[in-house]
Amino acid sequence: MKKISWLLTAIVVLSLMAIGCGGPPPVTTFSHTYNGKDVLGNSYSFSLGTNARSAKKGDRFSMDLKTRDGKTRWVKGQVHSINADGTITVKPDGGGDLFDVVVSGNTLTSVSGTEGESVEIDLKGDKKEDDMTFSPRTFDNIHLRANRWDGDTAHGEDWSSWSVFLTDFPSNVSYFQPNRNHYGSRRYSVAISGVTDKDLNNFAIDIFGLIDNDDWAWLSGNEYDYPIKAGTFNVTIPLDIWGDEDRSLNFMDYKEIILNVNNVINHYSKDGAYPDRIYGAIPDDVDDWQIMATIKDLKISLIDDERAATLGNAGDYTFGYKEDGLSVAYQQAVWKIPNNQIANAKKAGAKFEFIMNGVEDISDGAPVLAFIWQDPASGLWWQDMTTISAWDEDESIYKVYDGVEWDPDSKKVSITLSDIIKDNKFATAKELNFIVACWYMNDNSGENFENIFKNIDVFDIQGANIN
Repeated sequence: MKKISWLLTAIVVLSLMAIGCGGPPPVTTFSHTYNGKDVLGNSYSFSLGTNARSAKKGDRFSMDLKTRDGKTRWVKGQVHSINADGTITVKPDGGGDLFDVVVSGNTLTSVSGTEGESVEIDLKGDKKEDDMTFSPRTFDNIHLRANRWDGDTAHGEDWSSWSVFLTDFPSNVSYFQPNRNHYGSRRYSVAISGVTDKDLNNFAIDIFGLIDNDDWAWLSGNEYDYPIKAGTFNVTIPLDIWGDEDRSLNFMDYKEIILNVNNVINHYSKDGAYPDRIYGAIPDDVDDWQIMATIKDLKISLIDDERAATLGNAGDYTFGYKEDGLSVAYQQAVWKIPNNQIANAKKAGAKFEFIMNGVEDISDGAPVLAFIWQDPASGLWWQDMTTISAWDEDESIYKVYDGVEWDPDSKKVSITLSDIIKDNKFATAKELNFIVACWYMNDNSGENFENIFKNIDVFDIQGANIN
């Protein structure tokens, strides 16, 4: 089955516009600035209203956005509507699409499209070359909204988020292995924590891949619903992975990997393919898309239960980001160096070492590997990018460069940092990320090589240390 039609129908009809009937007291929005930050560290500053009265339709708004590259850009326009639950719909100047912001107190808690989807916003910069089209990302707070849906194979009701981009939480899982038995694999799970203001008695998740025509391909979900009480929660939910669907399980084959967080109210299967889950009903006086619950301090990680964490004093790695600062780059392994190892990394002769356990003969694939360091605290994101190994056309051999050693027996790569890092800002770095990136590799290492190589974890990197 290529897609689950009832889910797709729910996505199509979903909107973040909340209608005030039955909702909380109206939000009074005088001249004010609401600030927020998404999970990637992009900072938002949203202003509207006047000093004399509450904001209303037709008022001007402005939103400044400081992205991970340290630049501030902005968008301006008019307020389209203000809803009772804190949802403000705005229309950018220049004919851009409407988008929603949600405010609470002095805080901006989300920016997204008006139908729960990602929205592209044209931002202006100080220079023409700084202008960019930007898709706001998931914030640490998400809103679960009343959702009644009817699809071809099922119908039901839930409180749904439809707004969490799993690729905003890069982990060391870049593709699902297909199931090992008819009932699906339990190799993978999602660890999710936060603070919910309402009981979520039937908590469920689903993972989708967004494809080019903006259809959503269902990749996995949990079989059983979980009871979560109001307050702080921390749960690990096993995923069912089905391998008999006509779809890829490789994350690189999708525009986005999206996690839907929802509280199931009821679910009826029209064709008997799924068990009915009947827990009640959304009251008639609650309008569709009204905010029913809010999860704050959201944290998510996708776990491969069969993959051991990279051991060593540098910790485990996550994937990196592409130049847009948003999209996950599965070609990059990023270590956030622990604070107690930063001083050691700056010592003369210090080495960064890791083992590539998945490599039989490195010259077969001849990967082009590079080393980069970052200091996020100082806005330094792409420092001393240096090729550390590659195929040498002149000598017709695969070689490692000065300052780098490769031991074929232990499969260890040793990088002498002072030989690679020349930027004097390294000595004053407050935080450190080390990146190993694979830009290219030959395609002669196996039948499925092209598909799997898109992910650096094909190297099975182990044991990262600063020595």
